[in-house]
Amino acid sequence: MIKNIIKDFNKSKFQINIFSILNHSFIIRKGIYKWIKNNSQFIYWKVLDFGCWEKPYKNILKFDEYIWVDFKSTGHDNTQNQVDFFWDWKTLPFKNAEFDSIISTEVFEHIFNIDEVLIELNRVLKKWWNIIITIPFVIHEHEIPYDFARYTSYWIESLLKKHWFKVLKNEKYWSYFDVILQLKIWFLGKITDTRFKFLTLVLRILFVAPIMILINIISLLSPKMQSGLYLSNVLVWEKK
Repeated sequence: MIKNIIKDFNKSKFQINIFSILNHSFIIRKGIYKWIKNNSQFIYWKVLDFGCWEKPYKNILKFDEYIWVDFKSTGHDNTQNQVDFFWDWKTLPFKNAEFDSIISTEVFEHIFNIDEVLIELNRVLKKWWNIIITIPFVIHEHEIPYDFARYTSYWIESLLKKHWFKVLKNEKYWSYFDVILQLKIWFLGKITDTRFKFLTLVLRILFVAPIMILINIISLLSPKMQSGLYLSNVLVWEKK
């Protein structure tokens, strides 16, 4: 019983469930989940999940085949994940134009050789087919020490054009107010985080849940004013 509760709590890091309101990245994770679901029509047939970790969005995508690629050296434990292939930082173990679509979420900030990665993603993707990418902009250092960069929307677009990708969507999620509220939630999550998952869950239910609920109501009601201060870049590319 307790193991199942903790398992559901851990899943709430990315997916939407009863424990999501206790997730200290709830605003940004909820937004990414919703955005990918609303743009899932760009992902189909043979799919490459680049930097998959726990494959958090696989269940909302339609596909015939789903290939997982992750990094051997990361700031999280990869031993329990059923990864198909590990990236060697140089070459993806696939033939040219093997994939119909690619998804990569919250990964590019952990890549130091971004040009080489884009060359490889271009190589394994079929011409005129799509990639969905999300890249954080305002976020604390994470996956330490494998946290290398923060990218503006303009830099990303210029980089993609350099590597023969056409940008179909380049959006800034979420609003100025959401950034402020998410920072407050990160602070609440930090002070209640322990190395014991069940204790963390209890602390958040007793002391943090009411504040979390209030903050998320404010987020829903706050004006969605776009500015240069936002949480994440969300993009759809096409290989030219």
